[in-house]
Amino acid sequence: LLDEQGGHITATAASGSEVAVGDATKILELEELPQCIRRALLSTTAVVTDHPSESCAGCPVAHRSLGRYCLSRRLARENRTYGVLTASVPSAKMLASETRDLFEELADDLGFALHKINSANTLRESEARFRSIFENSHAVMVILDPERAAIVDANPAAAQFYGWSREELVGKSIAEI
Repeated sequence: LLDEQGGHITATAASGSEVAVGDATKILELEELPQCIRRALLSTTAVVTDHPSESCAGCPVAHRSLGRYCLSRRLARENRTYGVLTASVPSAKMLASETRDLFEELADDLGFALHKINSANTLRESEARFRSIFENSHAVMVILDPERAAIVDANPAAAQFYGWSREELVGKSIAEI
């Protein structure tokens, strides 16, 4: 996954032997990202590396790729890139179009899930900022139900100004005040 600035990728999930996972982590510690990841970050579809051991000579896992393809896909949603999904696939499996289709679908689903997590976090942060401003402001603030013109919430400044507790204000209509 990319950090917030989009400049550093960290391994977030991996499967396989401990050696392969360790090698994948080493890749991400390199000063320069591997070619498959760089290409994936620039593409909207899966990038296929058909002979990783030849075309990715500097990659710490390339020597494990004989007879395999590397699939890499940017995890993105709504103009934001969250990371890259990479998989090593046996050559025989790449002949089936379902392999690439499944990989594309998985990457889309992961991009969507990461977007939803990010959106939920952003919403929580925004709600917390609003709540803090509402609670700590010296300005009188009430939140009204527009259909009933009834107070849904009032800040401490409103309670002090109107001379009622917040509990007493909630539910009152503006006409009563």
